[in-house]
Amino acid sequence: MRLEATVPNPPAVPADLVLRPDIAEELMPTIFRGAALSDLPPRAELTEVTQPTLILAWAGDPGHPLSTAEDLVAILPNAELRIAQNPDDVAKWVSVADEFLGR
Repeated sequence: MRLEATVPNPPAVPADLVLRPDIAEELMPTIFRGAALSDLPPRAELTEVTQPTLILAWAGDPGHPLSTAEDLVAILPNAELRIAQNPDDVAKWVSVADEFLGR
């Protein structure tokens, strides 16, 4: 049996795109345990990351809350946050990353 649930699309995803995870139902407990165990390092450790960091987020993403991106940009000393509000913003991410990397 396959999981056939539809994942709600964030506003940055085109409305006609249907996202369905292709995950066997029996794997779901393992996936949820893995997700629960994966967390960011302690804040004190993150403040030591001095590498310039580009954080790309989209408003309304149910799997990656905007609040996490906002926390990261507040913690990381050299972080820049770009928030996509719509599919056009997401389409610009390649050029945003190129600019950030000095290309």
